[in-house]
Amino acid sequence: MEGAYSGREVGKYTVGHVIGEGGMGTVYLARHTILEHRVAIKMLRREVSQKPATVRRFFLEAKAVAKLDDPGLARLHDYGHTDDGCAYIVMEYLHGETLRARATRRGTLAESDALAIAAGVARTLSVVHTHGVVHRDLKPDNIFIVTDPSAEGGERTKILDFGIAKLDALSGDEVALTHATELLGTPLYMAPEQWQGAALVDARADIYSLGCILYRCLCGRPPFMGDTLGKVCAGHLTEAPQPLHLHQSDLTTATETLVMACLEKHPDDRPRSMAEVAKQLHHIIDQRTGQKASTATAGSSSPFGRPPSESSPFRSSNPSVRAKRLPKPRRLSRTGSLPDVPTFTATSGAKPTSAKPISAK
Repeated sequence: MEGAYSGREVGKYTVGHVIGEGGMGTVYLARHTILEHRVAIKMLRREVSQKPATVRRFFLEAKAVAKLDDPGLARLHDYGHTDDGCAYIVMEYLHGETLRARATRRGTLAESDALAIAAGVARTLSVVHTHGVVHRDLKPDNIFIVTDPSAEGGERTKILDFGIAKLDALSGDEVALTHATELLGTPLYMAPEQWQGAALVDARADIYSLGCILYRCLCGRPPFMGDTLGKVCAGHLTEAPQPLHLHQSDLTTATETLVMACLEKHPDDRPRSMAEVAKQLHHIIDQRTGQKASTATAGSSSPFGRPPSESSPFRSSNPSVRAKRLPKPRRLSRTGSLPDVPTFTATSGAKPTSAKPISAK
C-alpha cells in the first residue's frame, strides 16, 4: 500500500510502502540510501505536526527510547522533520507479530508461553522504570514478539509506543505536556489510579497493566469489560477481578497469585517493583520446568519480598472494602460505547484495529 511519502527520500532513507496506520500518522518501511538496511519510519500527519505540544511529546518518545538502549526496545536511528514539515522517527524494523495478534489467533496462551512473554516484558520495564520512565499504555498491541536465537526460548519481546510515557527523569517539560486531570491509556488495561488522572501514575501502573495482559492471555478476556466506558471504569475502580481458575482450571496457584497481586486496586498492595514481578515470574518458570527455585528472602512472609503492612488501610481481606477506600473517581463526561483506541506502532503489518469492550482480543 502506497502512502504520501512512498518513493520519496526522507533524510538518509528511501521510503517504501505503508506497513501501518494510526490516528496520528503512518508507518513506512524504508531503506538507508547507502547501507541499505531496512528501517521503519513513523511519520506524523501534517495537521498533527503543526501542534507543537504533540510534536514535542513525539520527540520525547524518541529521546526516551534512545537513552534506554535495551534489547527489549526497538532501537531508534534518527528523528526530525521532512521538507514539508512532517515530524518523523526512524526506528528498527521488526519482523514478527504483536501479542494481540498471537492471543487473538490462539484464543488463550499456554501458561508457559504467557509467563515467558510476561517475564521478558517485566525485565525490560524494570530497566525502563529505573530511568524514571513509566510507559502508561502497556497492552497487547504494544508488545511485539520477534524471533531471536540468542534469546531464551528463541523469541524476544519488544515494547513499543512510548508516545504517552511519563518521562519525568528525562525532561523537565513533562508537567507542561501532561495535565494532572488528563486521562491517558487504553481503558481495558488502565490501572485504577490512571482513571483518576495522569498525576497519580507511577511505575506501579505498568505492573497493573501487565497483570491485565497476563489475565487476558491466560483467560481469553481482560479482567474487566463492559459496553460503556463507565462500566469499564467502574470495574477497574471498584470490582474484584474474577479468579483466573474460573476461566482456566489448570493454572498453577503461583501464577494466579501473582496475577491477582498485580491487579490489586491500590498501588501499595501490588508487588513493589517491576523487578520483583520479573523475579517472581522467573521463579514460577523455574518451578514449572523442574529447575531449582530461587531462595525466598529470609524472614519474609510475602511472596514479593515484603511483609504485609498492618498499618496500611488497603490490607483488608475484602476487595470491596479496599476499593471503597480509593479516592473518589473523577466524573466521566463521556457515556455510550467504549471509544475506539487506535494502535500506532512502527512494526504493524496491517492497519491496526481498536480495543473494544466486548471483544476477547
